[in-house]
Amino acid sequence: MDESVRQGRREIILLFAAGLTLSLLIIVVFIIKVGSQNLFPQIVRTTLTVLLMVFTYQGSRIAKWLLTGSYLFGAVFIFQNQLMGSVSGLMFELYVLMFGFYCFFPLYLQLSGNIGKFLDDQKSRHNGN
Repeated sequence: MDESVRQGRREIILLFAAGLTLSLLIIVVFIIKVGSQNLFPQIVRTTLTVLLMVFTYQGSRIAKWLLTGSYLFGAVFIFQNQLMGSVSGLMFELYVLMFGFYCFFPLYLQLSGNIGKFLDDQKSRHNGN
């Protein structure tokens, strides 16, 4: 495995770990602030995100684009419905963090040359080439 592929593997693992950590933080804060009665959508969202991350890690271009789209949609949703609303305090700070990460994540995933090389390597391994 060439060094840029190894670096891409490290980058994607760190990117996905940060995304999952943020998702878990969102769930915890959601439970504290709203309660567990509407927790199901949060769990579904996180589960779908994990599945897309797994398929992306394996080299799926479709999963990579779906993951990119879901994060960009999340950024737009947060900006439109939360940051422009009347949220304040800790929730506002969490939404700002989420918005920043939801903008950063897809850009880094799409533009990192090392991640691209790693995903190409993964795709060729899974296709048996």
